[in-house]
Parts: sequence; structure tokens; C-alpha cells
Amino acid sequence: MTWADDLWQATRGQPVGAEVNHLAEEDVRLAYGDNLPWLTELKRKWDPENIFHLNQNVSPT
Repeated sequence: MTWADDLWQATRGQPVGAEVNHLAEEDVRLAYGDNLPWLTELKRKWDPENIFHLNQNVSPT
């Protein structure tokens, strides 16, 4: 637990929108920011059936 706490403290001030593994679905936009349209296009191309939906999902639509 100590190493996880230390990592969290060390990365807190980094310029990212959010830490992706701890997001609610509605926060995906915050995490991916300006990259979301590009990621959505990739998802539409490579996973249009949304098979990989159990991760912090970027919807293909």
C-alpha cells in the first residue's frame, strides 16, 4: 500500500485530466480531453461492436 500511496502523491500534480482507471463513465471526456474525437474514430474503426466495453470505455458513437 505504501508504494501505491507514494506513487499517487508523486503524480498528483502532473498535467493530466484524470487518472483513467478510476473514472466514472461520464468522466471519460475529462480524461481524454481533445483526444476523445480521435479515440472515438479509432473505436468506430477497430471495435464498432464495442466488444471491449468493460474498460474505461470510449464509445464508438
